[in-house]
Amino acid sequence: MSNRSLPPEILGLIIENIAPSDACIAFPASHVVTRTLHACLTVSKTISWVAQRQIQSRCLYINSPWRLDGLLRALKGDTTHREPFAIPLSLKMKSSTSMYLSPFLGDTIDDAGVVANIKTLFAFLSNSLQRLVINMPLRNMSPEDPSAPKIQPALRDAFAQLRNLDQFVSVQDELYLDSSSLSNHPAEPQVWASWPRLKHLGLYNVDIRSQSVREGLRALPGLETLVLTRPHGLVDEELTLTMSCLNASAKVIIINTPEGHRNGVFGQKAPSMIDSQGKARCEPSHHVHDFGRLHRLDVPKERSTRWTWGFRQRKRFDDVTTCQHWMERKALDGTLWEYGDGEPRRACK
Repeated sequence: MSNRSLPPEILGLIIENIAPSDACIAFPASHVVTRTLHACLTVSKTISWVAQRQIQSRCLYINSPWRLDGLLRALKGDTTHREPFAIPLSLKMKSSTSMYLSPFLGDTIDDAGVVANIKTLFAFLSNSLQRLVINMPLRNMSPEDPSAPKIQPALRDAFAQLRNLDQFVSVQDELYLDSSSLSNHPAEPQVWASWPRLKHLGLYNVDIRSQSVREGLRALPGLETLVLTRPHGLVDEELTLTMSCLNASAKVIIINTPEGHRNGVFGQKAPSMIDSQGKARCEPSHHVHDFGRLHRLDVPKERSTRWTWGFRQRKRFDDVTTCQHWMERKALDGTLWEYGDGEPRRACK
């Protein structure tokens, strides 16, 4: 009996459905999806083309300066430094719609080379990139730092290019790129306020009392979901004023640990309590006027396990680490925006 093989069209459909969900932002190089797609690059020319397209759209997980450098080489067609799980060299910008970007080492952004690469990358992808999750220590550089006059404006210009973003999450801050504190000038406008197509916005530790934040929200009439993780200045009156800057149907989700919520507007009964599984926990209260579209989400404290001298030690993360880890995971698997609409769908693994 002769061996039979599936037609290339069928194999192509199988490869296109290797990834579990279109909602997932990006799979890392170690993930089984990325490894499988990379293995498909050597099957045949037809299959390789399908696998390349999937890697371009599903696996832009840039978590180091060398991965960022490798991606830029691929975009420029450099064939001299191909690495395992690198982005295919025939990458087409129009296929790259989602990305996770965490290119800085340590707790500083004082790296002019990485900043220049980010600006170049965003210039390449400005027309196609629609969903972006970043994890950058932007607040660790103050305007007083000697490098700030070069680093912050360059990053600000880089992010301003992303005019087609639909979803954006900043895990460590509110996309802090304001260098105006050293002058008598008012605060610079929020960069994300210049993205006209933005529908879903997730920020960490943003000051909701800030005039620039409120003006930025007013500039986004199409915003559907605003996720605020451990926001600053969270008192009843300030929250109401900030929510008044949104369109009438926009949903606001406040994320914190249970202990963290007790120190803010949710110190009493929450407007719409939902747990980390998205299930309702109590009826809305009345002390925030827009409680119908305001939701509280409790994130349980995380623990890490490590072995020391043969003994297993468990360490409890603080509120900052817990909330940032949770926000990043949910942003990457695409379920962050679904809380408050009932139980979220199953996240991608």
